[in-house]
Amino acid sequence: MNYLKLPGWIIFFLLSFSCLYGQGQKKTIEVSRSTERIILNGKIFYVHVVKKGETLFSIAKAYNVTTQDIIQYNPSAAEGIKADQVLKIPETGNKGNEVMLKESGEYRYHIVEKGQTLFSIAQKYGTKVDELIRLNPELEVSNIQVNQVIKIPLRKEAVDSILVLPAPELQSVSYVVKEGETLFSISRKYNTSVEAIRKANPSIEQDNIKAGMVIQIPLTGKLPVNDSTRQITPGLSCYVKSFCDSLAGSTRRSQVKAALLLPFYSTTEAEDSVEGMEQNVARLDEQNTEISPVSACFTEFYEGVLLALKALKEEGISVTLHTFDTEKGLPYLLALTLKPEFLQSDLVIGPVLAKELNVIQPVCKEKAIPLISPISQNPEFIKDNPLFFQVNPSNNKCFDMMMNYIAGFEKENIIVMLQPAGNDAQSALQADIIRHYFADTSAVKIVYFVKDSCDPSLFLDASRRNLIIIPSKDETFVTSAIAMINTYFNQYNIEVFGPSAWLSFTSIDIEFLHNLQFTYFTPFFVDYSSPAVKSFLAEFRKVYGFEPGRMSSHGFNYAMLGYDIAYRFIKAYAIYGKAMGCCLQDIKEKSILGDYNFVRTSIINGFQNESGVIVKFTRNFEVKKIMDVH
Repeated sequence: MNYLKLPGWIIFFLLSFSCLYGQGQKKTIEVSRSTERIILNGKIFYVHVVKKGETLFSIAKAYNVTTQDIIQYNPSAAEGIKADQVLKIPETGNKGNEVMLKESGEYRYHIVEKGQTLFSIAQKYGTKVDELIRLNPELEVSNIQVNQVIKIPLRKEAVDSILVLPAPELQSVSYVVKEGETLFSISRKYNTSVEAIRKANPSIEQDNIKAGMVIQIPLTGKLPVNDSTRQITPGLSCYVKSFCDSLAGSTRRSQVKAALLLPFYSTTEAEDSVEGMEQNVARLDEQNTEISPVSACFTEFYEGVLLALKALKEEGISVTLHTFDTEKGLPYLLALTLKPEFLQSDLVIGPVLAKELNVIQPVCKEKAIPLISPISQNPEFIKDNPLFFQVNPSNNKCFDMMMNYIAGFEKENIIVMLQPAGNDAQSALQADIIRHYFADTSAVKIVYFVKDSCDPSLFLDASRRNLIIIPSKDETFVTSAIAMINTYFNQYNIEVFGPSAWLSFTSIDIEFLHNLQFTYFTPFFVDYSSPAVKSFLAEFRKVYGFEPGRMSSHGFNYAMLGYDIAYRFIKAYAIYGKAMGCCLQDIKEKSILGDYNFVRTSIINGFQNESGVIVKFTRNFEVKKIMDVH
């Protein structure tokens, strides 16, 4: 049609009719309700990711809410929505789709219904209003809201728990194969079978998998349960990108209050700031004219923390840091748990020792204060405390990650060297645990080393690599065994594997470790060639006038660990609040000691760092990182 020959009013009518007709023919987009739910300030929300073609009205209709309900919790939606935008949709009712809330031994959870008051709820459960307020200090007696979640005390003693929201049951997870892994080692890690993995991945031929390959792991619904010496469970990730993005846009804080508990041997406490950085360190130095090695290590840790505070301030996050000296004893720590400056902390870093954590951890758990443990490897503190973060993995986890690496070389000559002991059952158990990391358990040779009466030619093989695993941390035994094996390093290709604790041994000859290509797993590794390490050292020298040199046998530099912990956790809290555990992996920049991977073994437990590196002493006298382990 030639519109140029028609009168203007007819052209307008035709175009208007055309537009209306087009709209009438547009296909309606069906909105699928999300299954992801979160809790913010005691209210339950669906996390909905907008899809192309969806409207505010169609989304509201799908969730049985009004458009104003959505705009109330997503103000930007008033100006329109777009594809991939994340919306928080309030939960309006539970009939037919009830949210299951997990009971703990001390309390259960209740979702407030329309017309209920604290008094009527207390009567319903046979308790008192005062008791409800004790368990829910955030409650306002006269202003509880529909769908608000509150704790209800039970009439029996037990431990605390957390709110558990239902999630879609996973049938399988994607897994990236690591160097040296086999279908058998992966199946054991996830408590499934090789046959089940093959069935889920029909393209796999026999055991032909390579590093970097992505495979599906069928889940059995059960976590692996083994003996007390070796408890291996795959980490459960609560990371949901849409959830973390939603929090980042709505809960960001510009001010954070933190408490730092370390062995300073100081005489005072102080509120620290970035501006007073040099004076703070000088104060400690003046009080420690004869500073102990332990105090010197944690003074450098503290200096690293202050550098992190400086970096955070440049990013717009202001931190009030209260420092407390744990060397004043347990009675002091007990008194500390009553101080407002401690109880009002947004998060706590430290203390160092297990006996100190025994005092601090229950209080932080009761008050729901995130607690970051920088050094302790005791896994017991993680249990039943979803706000506990263990930076240094447990000994069992380190052993497990090391053995999973070695299991990839089962075609080599595998030798386990143990110390003869009076407890034969314990030695047999240790040998059996190591054997079962390998598909062919009979191929693993168990050798009980006795000084001056051990003939290595009986178990060494000149045609293959000889991988000797010595799990002992007994310095006398290890030194003797290494000295004996070293006499054969020119005749055989030998690699010795052991714990990183050997690095602190003073009687062991470092040359022997290089000759035997000593290989170990460590949660931390300082790569002095990396830009992050170089930048940190330059800044440290600029501020303090010297280079931090205090190292741990676990592989970390104290100053660098202090920086990493303070920067990562304080920033995470500023962005995500107490939900930071599920979003830590989004805080990646400025880590000095490499990647961290915080996971948990149960939905009611805290988080453990399960990352590290495999390090090898080479025969040309280098110490090299072989690979990252997650």
